[in-house]
Amino acid sequence: MALAVTIRNVTDSINYRLQLNNVSVDYDRSALIAALPAGTNPLLIDLGFFKVTLSLEGIISRTGTALIDGGVTIADKDQLELAVRDWWNKIIRIDIPANASATTPTYDRYEVRIMRCKFTMDGAAESFWKYNLVGVGFLQAQGVT
Repeated sequence: MALAVTIRNVTDSINYRLQLNNVSVDYDRSALIAALPAGTNPLLIDLGFFKVTLSLEGIISRTGTALIDGGVTIADKDQLELAVRDWWNKIIRIDIPANASATTPTYDRYEVRIMRCKFTMDGAAESFWKYNLVGVGFLQAQGVT
């Protein structure tokens, strides 16, 4: 069973739903490192920022499907490709269900900028494309309703 997530452009209030096979969340705390002369230990400056890299992988239908689920458009390949081009320099919000079966579901919310999106034709199922959407942002609130 595929996981359904919602991606939304925060500035334009445009929503799309995506079916996912895999979600990957990487947390990275990167310090600034500066080399010092004469073989001394390098200078290490840690500002305490966490970078989040979010990777979404799934299967998306061909163009022209125009499916709607709960008032939100299920993106097809053309819609997602256009959204990636239009939202490239904008912040997008991705809500991943944390407990979808609960009476009041909560979501893990990430606000990221799109770093990469790759589309691959699935040769076994010509009516579907595989996609991999990668976004980078900062640590966000978990368990929001």
